[in-house]
Amino acid sequence: MSPLSNNLGPKLIKKKSDPTSPTSIFDILLLLTKIDLLIIRYQEAVKQFKLAIEASTEKETEGVHLLFSNLSATYQQLDDFSSGASSAESCIQVKPTWAKGYSHLGLCKYKLNLFDDSVAAYKKALKC
Repeated sequence: MSPLSNNLGPKLIKKKSDPTSPTSIFDILLLLTKIDLLIIRYQEAVKQFKLAIEASTEKETEGVHLLFSNLSATYQQLDDFSSGASSAESCIQVKPTWAKGYSHLGLCKYKLNLFDDSVAAYKKALKC
C-alpha cells in the first residue's frame, strides 16, 4: 500500500527546521485563540486573587503574602507592571522578610524603567 492511498486526507506539513512554526491559517488562528484564552485566564485569576485577599485580610493574615505575590506575578504576565509593583509592595508590607516580594517588585520596577528602584528592591531581596 502506498502512503498516498491511506485515505487520511491531506496533512499539514511543517518545516523540519522549526516544528513550532504555524503552517496554515488554521494553525495561526488556533495559536491566537490559545493566547486569548491565556489572557482571559490571567484576568480571571486577578479577580480570584483579589477575592481571596479580601477574604484573608478580614479573617486571617497568615499566607496573604502568597496571594499578593501571585497577584503580582499574574499582573506581570498581563504586562501590567504598575499593578504588579503595587501588589508586590503589598506583599512586602505584609511580610517584609520574604525575598520573593522584593524580587517581584524588582522586576516590575525594571519593566517600568525605574532602574534605581529595581536595583534597590533586588538588594533588599538579597538581605532576606
